[in-house]
Amino acid sequence: MENLTELIGSLNNHEINMVRKFYALNRKPDELKRHKLLEDILLNKNTSPVKLINISTKKPKDAAFLILQKRLFDDILKVLLISQGSQNFVSKFIEAKYKCKRMLVEVDVLFNKGLENIAIDRLKQAERLAKKYQLTTEKIIINQYKQDTSGVRKGLQAYSKASEEILLNFNTFKDESAAVDYFRKISMANVLYTNKELNYVHQARDATKELKTLSEKNSSVHIRYYYLRSAIFYCHLANDYPSAELYAFEFLDLIKNNHVIYSSDGMGGAYMMLSNINIYLGDSEKIINYALEGSPYFFEGSINQASLGENLFLGYLMSKNYLLAAEVCEKISAFSNIKKNPFRKSKWVYYRANIFFMQGQYSEALALLQKQSELTADKSGWRLGYKILEMMCIIELGNYDWLDYRIETFRKLLSAVKKENIHRPKIILQIIKQFIKSAYNFKTVSSKTDDLYKTLKEGAGEYKHDPKGYEVIRFDQWWEDKLKSKVKSF
Repeated sequence: MENLTELIGSLNNHEINMVRKFYALNRKPDELKRHKLLEDILLNKNTSPVKLINISTKKPKDAAFLILQKRLFDDILKVLLISQGSQNFVSKFIEAKYKCKRMLVEVDVLFNKGLENIAIDRLKQAERLAKKYQLTTEKIIINQYKQDTSGVRKGLQAYSKASEEILLNFNTFKDESAAVDYFRKISMANVLYTNKELNYVHQARDATKELKTLSEKNSSVHIRYYYLRSAIFYCHLANDYPSAELYAFEFLDLIKNNHVIYSSDGMGGAYMMLSNINIYLGDSEKIINYALEGSPYFFEGSINQASLGENLFLGYLMSKNYLLAAEVCEKISAFSNIKKNPFRKSKWVYYRANIFFMQGQYSEALALLQKQSELTADKSGWRLGYKILEMMCIIELGNYDWLDYRIETFRKLLSAVKKENIHRPKIILQIIKQFIKSAYNFKTVSSKTDDLYKTLKEGAGEYKHDPKGYEVIRFDQWWEDKLKSKVKSF
């Protein structure tokens, strides 16, 4: 029952009307019962499956009722299969794949009815579509049909040609599958949590080499697609952002000028890559421009638009345009998928606190941090940023008596993190501990923490700062400015 109610709950108004029309044309007693069950579920959408069974006056394990559910489920799927062709597909490639599969089912139906000539005409239409959009698996199936039909009727030459096409497409399928496999194995990172240690540099390098070889050997645009994405990912891991940008330009050109893989999401994703790369290159103008270019390609209020919103926020923050950064925070925070997700919502509250901090509104930043706690669930990432910014606010406000407790909480938090890279937070911990031991004397702590500060500033290896991570305001830059202003005052 749960599967049935979940399926019905996913239907939009157009699909519900299509199912109702289906039952309007089928008025047998069994169909009427299924229609009644559908209406019962629609009328009681927020009712639990158990109560729905009671509404339908049937026992949960009643055999007839179980069959009724199954047949209603099957009927809805049949209607969805028919109505699917009228929906908006995210790309022409996916639409072509769907249409080609449907045509092949139609070919089966026509052959079963003995309408061989019509079936062969439909098969030719499917073949043209499959060739246009490089539908490898569909081309294999089409040539199997050709073996069984024209291959048998026209003789060995026609049969052999179809066989050659099958083997050729099998090789392409093998290469395309390998390309997807290479890419996915190196790019499966957790998108919700920051600061996960990436040990994929060598794997990414080797996979990219293999994908380059496949791309040179096979003209498949899909292999080229995964090769470029892999190359961009490897350059990111290797901190080679100038090369990453060149690959990203090539990737954008591939999406823009190739009908096989062109899509709005693809274009938006390409601009997102360019915006991301320029965050690491530190070019705020390009960050903003590429984010603004990419945003209209995504659905309004989507997660992808929110991701580009993060880039816009960082670009404006980097360029010290705090008013526009705050406007981005307000806009993205109003997205329904942000408001409904406590973690995402808290992340944007945290971004707003960073703006307050940069504007010198330390009390407001601290108050905003203390109003939300969802980020503290991510003990290895955003909670660290939350705690670091909290201690920076306390130091700016001169509330040094609060620091002893906060630094001990931070120490315990770091000791609980076992696997992730926390080298930067550990250095920050040592600097603040020295600040406390120096009786909050900036001049004294400056000489004692110089090596620690330089380690953060250089950001080499495991001490690298991630501008898209939880340390939104670089601690070392803030610390340097703080020391300069305080030491001068002595």
